[in-house]
Amino acid sequence: MDKIQNSLYIQDIIKNGKDKIANNDRKYINCKINDKALATLVFTSGTTSKSKVVMLSQYNIARNISDMQLVEDFRSTDVNLAFLPYHHTFGSTGQLIMLSSGITTTFPDGLRYIAQNLKEYHVTFFVGVPQLIEKIYEKIEEEIEKKGKTRIIKIAKIFTNLLLKFGIDIRRKVYKEIIDGLGGLRFVISGAASLDKRVEKGLNDLRNSYSTRIRTNRNSSSTLRREL
Repeated sequence: MDKIQNSLYIQDIIKNGKDKIANNDRKYINCKINDKALATLVFTSGTTSKSKVVMLSQYNIARNISDMQLVEDFRSTDVNLAFLPYHHTFGSTGQLIMLSSGITTTFPDGLRYIAQNLKEYHVTFFVGVPQLIEKIYEKIEEEIEKKGKTRIIKIAKIFTNLLLKFGIDIRRKVYKEIIDGLGGLRFVISGAASLDKRVEKGLNDLRNSYSTRIRTNRNSSSTLRREL
């Protein structure tokens, strides 16, 4: 691909940095920063109350990324579908985690095309708010109902959940058709508000979702994780 004049390319920036280090230029590495100073102003989503401006330091941001990487199984082979706006804390923190983990990020063509995009881009996980995840689960239930498999799935859930008590997990095999219909999702990160308990259990029964809430504020940064 031909390069556009007067444009910066990430590959060139990385090479330039490596060349400087090779020539013993360590100004950037040795640069002193105040990790507690204000680094960015973003907004809360306003899901549960009025949207508010949030003051974040580099420590807040780096700590959130580090904590999430400790508790979640992020892989460089993952593909993320980005729904959330980057000027909100949840969306911006999520995207920084993708970048730091080497994850591919794709963007939906619109909310009505989410199901199609999940399959097209072979999405393995995404970060979203409960309202979105609940809509996706409703679509799953509708598809099961259309195919006349509601009773079969209910019986299958009893069987697979019983096997789980003995440490045998065959959910991804039993529900492969459903999961493949969603692009092969491994898990979902939900935040900004509580996920409906019925949806949470339903997704867990299908073995393709984990629920995580990220809370970030001006004084500290903490990650609360709950495995479904």
